[in-house]
Amino acid sequence: MTKIEKGAGTGDDAWGSQIPGAALSGSVFSQKQQNNRNVPVPINRMTFFTSAIGTLQTLVIAIGAGLAVWGAINLLEGYGNDNPGARSQGIKQLMAGGGVALIGTQLIPLLATLFNTP
Repeated sequence: MTKIEKGAGTGDDAWGSQIPGAALSGSVFSQKQQNNRNVPVPINRMTFFTSAIGTLQTLVIAIGAGLAVWGAINLLEGYGNDNPGARSQGIKQLMAGGGVALIGTQLIPLLATLFNTP
């Protein structure tokens, strides 16, 4: 591995590039020197978006599970105190929490493939 010196990339400073000869423009390909010729190397610009999908999925499932647990507690409290209002609210919260958790497990992973182009 060679040491990158000042002016080695396309920038004039030491921070210009990590790959000698890499293009800093907004193109889809960067230029990598290999055996004295430039070879286009694809750049994946969606890595941050796809890595955030797992975090978003975890948060949505946790919120749904919390809502479902809260609904189950309200439901049991309604049965314990013979309170139809608490039972109604509890079953609504339980079903809503299950729905949010279902969205987290089924729909959120589909976001990772939303912007992929062939």
